[in-house]
Amino acid sequence: MQYYIQIWGLMISVLLMAPASRLHGNEPPAPSLTGYLKSTMMVQQFAPNTVLPPLEEDKAYTMFQSQLRLRLFHESSDIFSFETAYVISPTAATPSLIASQGFLHPRKNAHRMFDLDDKLRENTPRDLSLFQNLDRCNINVFFPSADLHLGRQAIAFGSGKFINPTDIFSPFLFQDLNKENKTGVDALRLTLPTGDLSEIDLGIVLGKDGKMDNNAVFLRTHLYLFNTDLSLMVMDFNNNLMLGFDMTRSISQAGFWLEAAHVFAGEFDTPIKEEDYFRLVSGVDFSFPDNTYLFVEYHYNSPGTEAENNYIAHTRRTINPFTGFAPLKTAYTHGGTYLMGRHYLIPGITYEITPLFTGTLHSLINLTDFSSYMAASVEYSLRQDFFLEVGGFLAMGESADMEKGALTPHSEFGLYANMIYAGLRFYF
Repeated sequence: MQYYIQIWGLMISVLLMAPASRLHGNEPPAPSLTGYLKSTMMVQQFAPNTVLPPLEEDKAYTMFQSQLRLRLFHESSDIFSFETAYVISPTAATPSLIASQGFLHPRKNAHRMFDLDDKLRENTPRDLSLFQNLDRCNINVFFPSADLHLGRQAIAFGSGKFINPTDIFSPFLFQDLNKENKTGVDALRLTLPTGDLSEIDLGIVLGKDGKMDNNAVFLRTHLYLFNTDLSLMVMDFNNNLMLGFDMTRSISQAGFWLEAAHVFAGEFDTPIKEEDYFRLVSGVDFSFPDNTYLFVEYHYNSPGTEAENNYIAHTRRTINPFTGFAPLKTAYTHGGTYLMGRHYLIPGITYEITPLFTGTLHSLINLTDFSSYMAASVEYSLRQDFFLEVGGFLAMGESADMEKGALTPHSEFGLYANMIYAGLRFYF
């Protein structure tokens, strides 16, 4: 890793000596302040045997959450820009409910050197909590031969709709409600164009305290060959080695994508061969003339298992006989994996009922136990930049059993909660 940092220092020194062209004859544009305000009410009921007191499995719980995101962007010249974004999120719900649903509020990010305390207030007399997230804070320098991005920024890899094997920094969950912005990570990133539609992308992503074992280094190439977008990637993250591949192209009137990653666990420290894994996602989509969009995606997840009653135990290592602790395996600790089975199908459809009214339906199906998690929503544009959305998630699968404190699953999505929600979004 130290070798990579030395190379980076050399490259940046060369780039900083490159001639800079600035805006001439015009005043630089003024800083822009944009963002959105969201308010969402959620009603949720947990699956049997999946909650701990004081929560009750046969009771519906309500959570009300607002989210204000402010983004300040300034491009002072044609070679330099600055961006910062801050999110504040008041949430009304019992603290035990908030703790059980991490995907509903800002989460701690393992790929940040330092971070603000995400909780400004918690467990007030009226069960009102206040969360914050400094989500962007970066500078961007554009040279004739390369672009340099330094600071907290969004880094996203892969072409999959809902699953991205190569995206380990801030992957979305299927049930995430806020998918408009990738969570920012602390990184130094350099992109070098090698052709009209080709580039080399290098980056260092800094983890907690900037320690080597918490960091990631990646090298990614993007090529356009035979009407196909191709990406190859090699990454060192938390001492694990990832080899990644991504491809997108059109086939007749349909779109096609294939994304895969093979991870060698502990390759740069202490190899853990039994935790090496392979993940793949592939799919097709098609837009019909009647304003219907249809897609289907298949996901193979080798870290998972086909034994339903072993879903939870399979994600963990053998219990340490001295501490009694069984840490999560590499795929679930660092690899962005959360699904516990092997084979999945993800179909989806979006239909534009009117130019202002849209309906969406998609489902995550475990092909081993045939449980599924279905999501449905409708969105209506009340006026420009002002939207109303109503939707829900329905879990279908055999419920788990609880005996002597031990949970035995009988289907994956039989562990998931049902939820309905309604929200307003305003953009400015």
